[in-house]
Amino acid sequence: MKLKHLLVSTIFVITTANAIPGTQDLEDIFKFWDEGKLELVEQKLLPLAKHKQDEKSSAVAQAYLGQLYLYDLKEYDKALKWLVKSADKDYSAAQYDLATMYQSGNGVDVDYKKAFEYYLQSAEQDFEDGQAQVAMFYDLGKGVDKNHVKAAYWHKKAAQSEVQKSMVFLGISYYYGKGVDKDIKEAKYWIKRGINGSNKELSERAQALLDSVNKDLGILDIDDLIGKSLEQAREGKFKEAKNLIIDLANKGNTDAQYLLSKYYRDSKGLNKPKAGEEWLFKAANNNNASAQYDMAWDLSRGWITADVERLVEVIYWTERAGYSGNEKAYANLASLYDKEHRDTLVEMEQAANNGNAMAAYNMGWIYARGLLTEEGLMQDLNVAEQWFKKSAKLGFIDAELMLDRNY
Repeated sequence: MKLKHLLVSTIFVITTANAIPGTQDLEDIFKFWDEGKLELVEQKLLPLAKHKQDEKSSAVAQAYLGQLYLYDLKEYDKALKWLVKSADKDYSAAQYDLATMYQSGNGVDVDYKKAFEYYLQSAEQDFEDGQAQVAMFYDLGKGVDKNHVKAAYWHKKAAQSEVQKSMVFLGISYYYGKGVDKDIKEAKYWIKRGINGSNKELSERAQALLDSVNKDLGILDIDDLIGKSLEQAREGKFKEAKNLIIDLANKGNTDAQYLLSKYYRDSKGLNKPKAGEEWLFKAANNNNASAQYDMAWDLSRGWITADVERLVEVIYWTERAGYSGNEKAYANLASLYDKEHRDTLVEMEQAANNGNAMAAYNMGWIYARGLLTEEGLMQDLNVAEQWFKKSAKLGFIDAELMLDRNY
C-alpha cells in the first residue's frame, strides 16, 4: 500500500541551518516518484528521515522511505529498518505497512501475531485500512483468537470511513447475525454501499450477495424495481412495467403510484384514463410533487373558460406542488396572478367567502407566502391565519394541519 498519495498534505516544517528540504523539495519528491526517478526520491528523503529535531516530520519521511524500499525498490531490509523507526514514533501508516510485511512474509518470516499487533496499533489511531484488517483477523482467527463481536466492531468503524471491504463484510455480519444482532435492513444498507466501491471484483461479489438476499427473503429493492419498470415502459411493454410496481403502489409508494398514473393515461400505453386519474390523485394526495404538478396541469387545460371551482383546484394543486419541491409550480403560480389574470384573486376571494374551503385555504397560502403585486408584497400572517381558520371550519383537513403545525 503506497501512502505517498495519502500524505501529500503533510508539510515538513523544518527550517534549520542544515538546509533540510522544505515544501518545494517535497513537491519535487512527489514529482520524481510519479516519474519513476526513484534514486532522486531516495536522495531527497534520506536527509528528512535522519533529521532528529522534528520527530513528527521525520516519522513521516521515514514512512515514505520505508514505502519506497518496500513497494518500489524491493529492498526489504531497508524497508523494515525505516518503517520500524517510524512505527516506534506511533506513525499509523508505518504500523500498517509493517503489518503487511509480517502478513505476507516480505523480508521477514510470516508472523500473523506481529501483523495483528501492528494492524491494531494503526487501527487504534483511526487508520481505516488498519481497522478493516483487524476486523478480518478477528473474523478468521489469524494471530488472535476468533471473535466475531470484535470483528463486527472494527468492520463498522472502517465501513463508516468508506472502506469498501468492511462495508460488505459488515453487511454479511448483519445478515447472518455474526457478532451483531441479525438485522436485514442494516445488512442491505451496508451491502448496497459496498457495491459502489472502487474494487470491481468486490462490487460484483456484493451485488451477487444482495441479489441472493433479495431472492431468499423476497425483499423488494424499490429503486431497482422502479428502474426496471421504466425500462419496460420505454420498450412499450406497459403491462410488464405495471406488474413490476403495482405492489409498491398499493403499499403507498408515491413514485410507483405516479408511474402507474402515467402508464394508464398514456394512449399508447394501458390507455385507461379513469384508472390513471385515480392513481394520479393518490400520488398527489400523498405529496408526490410531480403528481401534484400534473394534477394542476390537467385541471388548468382551458382554465380561462373553466368555472371558478376548477380554478381554485388548479391553484391548490400548484401550491402543493411548489411546497413539495416542484420549482415549475411556483413559476406557474406567478403567471396565474399576473396582470392578465388580475381577476384570479378576486374570484378566489369570492369563492372563499361563498364557502369554498379549498379557496379559503388558497387565500391563506397567498397571504402566508406573500404575493408580489403592483402595490408591493401582499403578505400578512394574521390574515393568512384567519383564512386557514375559515377553511378548517369548513372541514378542509389541509387547513387544520397547517394551523396545527404553524399557528
